[in-house]
Amino acid sequence: MNLKKHRVVFRATGEVWQLQYRQTPGLDIVIRPSLTASGLCVVFAGDCDNRPLLKKAMVEWLKGVGKRQLMPRMWALSEQLALPINRVVIRHQKTRWGSCSSKRYINLNANLLFLQPMQMRYVMIHELCHTVYMNHSAAFWALVEQFEPDYRCLDKSIDRTERLIPAWAGH
Repeated sequence: MNLKKHRVVFRATGEVWQLQYRQTPGLDIVIRPSLTASGLCVVFAGDCDNRPLLKKAMVEWLKGVGKRQLMPRMWALSEQLALPINRVVIRHQKTRWGSCSSKRYINLNANLLFLQPMQMRYVMIHELCHTVYMNHSAAFWALVEQFEPDYRCLDKSIDRTERLIPAWAGH
């Protein structure tokens, strides 16, 4: 049995995961999260030599972590800021950190997990402010600033985060 390992750091939540890959018989890849003596671990078992299949499994796992970690934070922030939302979905968009529909449905990119906590929070605030203004008008930015006075620096800092995201999770 072939076993490979590496580490993934989710800066937004402070979690460090050990990723293991086990080449086993079978066409699919089975994902087995577990807690070991060394901390959080996930094992990808199956046809791990099939790069597209492995990447798909890893992204699905990432989205699952996002659902457990990002969704509760978004709901809590919505309540804290009194900016109600109707739904939160975790996706893996290529070009967006998040989006908001006119129905107050928020989409968040699972890659937010790789950002610093304040950067993640800023993206969430940005999307919550779209529940009031569905544009990037001066009024929108004034509302963002009301909740995050340092939003300009945070917005610029997010542009420099590409190196924090593993190639398999490519943003």
